[in-house]
Amino acid sequence: MLTVGFGSQRIQWGASGWGVNPVLAVGFGSVTTNCKEQMMQITDIRVRRVTSEGKLKAYVTVTFDDCFVVHNVKVIEGKSGIFIAMPSRKTKTGEYKDVAHPINSEFRTELQDKILEAYETQKDDAPVADEDN
Repeated sequence: MLTVGFGSQRIQWGASGWGVNPVLAVGFGSVTTNCKEQMMQITDIRVRRVTSEGKLKAYVTVTFDDCFVVHNVKVIEGKSGIFIAMPSRKTKTGEYKDVAHPINSEFRTELQDKILEAYETQKDDAPVADEDN
């Protein structure tokens, strides 16, 4: 079931189609899915390698279910190997918070595995980005 919240209304997509249910909601709205019913499918991964010699190796754009995209996932080379970092922003206190991220370890592992596979199999003639992008 997919639930989208807009103010005080909740729109749900379930087996019988779309339905509207009033709920108490605060903020700008949200999109949630029931991860146990069905995981979002990764339908496209685009890798832009970085030319610098630092730890940042690539920026990645991931598309889910051919309808939702997340830009600026980073491929980073750490002490224990290569891993991904989700897009983030710096808060007023100076710490970084993810803008978008998986909410369970099963999907995070799947996402990281697929991104790193795409990174490793990418041809050398693929698009390259400056580290400032």
